[in-house]
Amino acid sequence: MPRRLAVLLVSLGLLLSMAGTVVARPNPAQSPRPKAPSNHKVVNHADFRWTPVRGATSYQLQIAQDRRFTNVVKTIETPATRFIDTKTWPAASYWWRVRTIAPFTSGWSKERVFTRRWLVPDAGSGRQEVARVDNVTVEDFGPEQGLQVPYNAITIRWEPVADASYYVVQFDKLERYDPDLIPPFGFEPDAICITPHTVLTPNAEPVSLPLQGVALIEDARSLGCDLEEGGAYWMRIRAVDVLSDGSTELYSLWSDEARSEAHPQPNPIMFEVQGKVVGTDAQLPATLTGPSDGKMFVDAPLLKWNAVNWADSYKVVLSVDRDFTTEVGHYYTTNTRLIPLERIPEDNARSYFWYVVPCRFVDSGESDSGESDGSEPGCVSSNRVVNRSGTYRSCKKYSAQPRTQSANKSLRPWTRFPWKPFSETATRSNKKLGDRTGSVGGIDHYEFQVRTKNGDWPETVTSTDLPQILPLGLDFGQRYKWRIRVVDGSGQARPWSNERSVRTPIAVSANPVALKAFRSPTRVTLLWRTPKSRFFPVTDYSVYYSTKGKRWKPLTKVKNNRAAFRVRKGTRYWFMVTANNAAGESPPSKVFVRR
Repeated sequence: MPRRLAVLLVSLGLLLSMAGTVVARPNPAQSPRPKAPSNHKVVNHADFRWTPVRGATSYQLQIAQDRRFTNVVKTIETPATRFIDTKTWPAASYWWRVRTIAPFTSGWSKERVFTRRWLVPDAGSGRQEVARVDNVTVEDFGPEQGLQVPYNAITIRWEPVADASYYVVQFDKLERYDPDLIPPFGFEPDAICITPHTVLTPNAEPVSLPLQGVALIEDARSLGCDLEEGGAYWMRIRAVDVLSDGSTELYSLWSDEARSEAHPQPNPIMFEVQGKVVGTDAQLPATLTGPSDGKMFVDAPLLKWNAVNWADSYKVVLSVDRDFTTEVGHYYTTNTRLIPLERIPEDNARSYFWYVVPCRFVDSGESDSGESDGSEPGCVSSNRVVNRSGTYRSCKKYSAQPRTQSANKSLRPWTRFPWKPFSETATRSNKKLGDRTGSVGGIDHYEFQVRTKNGDWPETVTSTDLPQILPLGLDFGQRYKWRIRVVDGSGQARPWSNERSVRTPIAVSANPVALKAFRSPTRVTLLWRTPKSRFFPVTDYSVYYSTKGKRWKPLTKVKNNRAAFRVRKGTRYWFMVTANNAAGESPPSKVFVRR
């Protein structure tokens, strides 16, 4: 073999047995110990954690719907000792276990069981409780508090439920109410309303969905939201969470259901619908009363106007220009107030303009007032309404930015990115705008993005149903920026949050300790001590060489902290050794070898 190639030879083997191994040989029988969720715990989102096993670099987590793991719903392989799924799970009981799979396979840990329920923080104590629509109120304009509500002035509000995408509101005539049923309800509700908002104005005729934007629910067009005039009603509401994959829906308790047997059952929500709020002949067309011109809303405006005595319904027109040439949508309602049953398009820089047309639909297609615009019998001419001074107003829609929190590095070296549920963020924004009871729209999911400090945002996003994420593809010891945004029930992505900075922990090993070289004329022996390892054990060492102190060339990898090589006589060398672990390659240690 030519002499000039001698320097490129790989190690001929270990000359001596190493003084000690890099890490103690792990016991293949040793398995991880589950930490969370604890056995029989009820959780909102499963956050799996287990104890690390010395020497292990990869784990396998298995989740099933039975104790024997015959119906496995998920199998995860991860180098971390924690797993946070991006998808919300259906409400059920689950068994889980974990084992090591690299560099050795252990036995399974003891299985644990937990129950997944939709839990939300209690508004008063902050403790977790089963999701339910609370604090439902009906605005009362009648002479008797809490009983009578005018037919065309009903407004219903409730407390937002964290993670809710939309709400289902059921109305039933009181004579159908059966208190012996749990919860009490009729078999065929008189009206069903579906809305993403936390404020509802029923008595709506079939809605004309916006020309721009997407309906919250495809069936919203056919469901309607109409109450009969007069009579006593009971009402209940529940929240629905649509998962980011669109395949599963979760349901909260109804507003009249008890959270458990130990809790009292809430009183049913009942009210009596009385006569209309009657206007005067002079109110033609309708006089707008709220909101004030140019008012800002977080989610959806509550539009109000005075009643017109001859009208039995109204057409509300919403546009993006004051000339009403670009209509966003129009709605027919028997109420004197309106919140659309879907989301209007999202745009912080845009004002929306609106006006109200009184209508009275009769069989002849003409109104009692004798007015008609030719295309919509029974309604006042739209041109006549718009051209009158002060008969239209504007409002703005503000997008509340999700409220991020500092990245959590308590489970080093993995970094968890958390944020507040959107309902909390929107509630804070409402308070700043002076509208504490304003609507807080629900969401479908969050979108997460991360980039290097000086890099560009990627074209892709990571979708998650949870207000936190634990990405594993980030480099250790790197500086990153991250952000999130909300995708609402119409599929619209709301604005991004402010960027946050984070530096992931340094998890590579320290450089090899006390590197020394011993030379004979044709052989070099390198010795070093095992360095301190951060989080992950050292798996092996990389050896490099150079004849000029630069342009390093890889020579070999060794498991032990000793290596020997044949070299050329009369040539000087530089050697460099790095330690490798699951996080990557350590800083180098260098040594110079004379001729």
